[in-house]
Amino acid sequence: MQHMLFTSKRSKSGIISPTTFQQQFRKARHHIGRNDIVFHSLRATRATKLTLNGVREVMNSLGHNSVTVGVKHYQRVVPDHQKRVANLLAFEYIPSMGDPELLKTVVREAEEEILKIQDFVDGLREHLATIENTHQ
Repeated sequence: MQHMLFTSKRSKSGIISPTTFQQQFRKARHHIGRNDIVFHSLRATRATKLTLNGVREVMNSLGHNSVTVGVKHYQRVVPDHQKRVANLLAFEYIPSMGDPELLKTVVREAEEEILKIQDFVDGLREHLATIENTHQ
């Protein structure tokens, strides 16, 4: 049994009418200043995020019968992911990885990624502290 993410308290069925949902989506879009977003963007963003985090079941949840569809439409949209995969494959399969200059490049790129992740974590901590201070 699937549960509805958006429900209506007024409707006997508990399902929001498409018109109401569209109105609420437009308001939310306008509120964040992103009138360019369409509802399908949310589906594509979810699929891309899941795919990049290694969730293979994303294809089934979207109703795709082929992994090719997922790779073609979602995974290809993030250049950093493509670069990371290429570097991992190169590190594993190419004998030239014994080259000190190439290894330095791989180390530098990994360190840059670590810094990005640390910045993200620091931002989350700041946001959490702000939220906790407002609730006290």
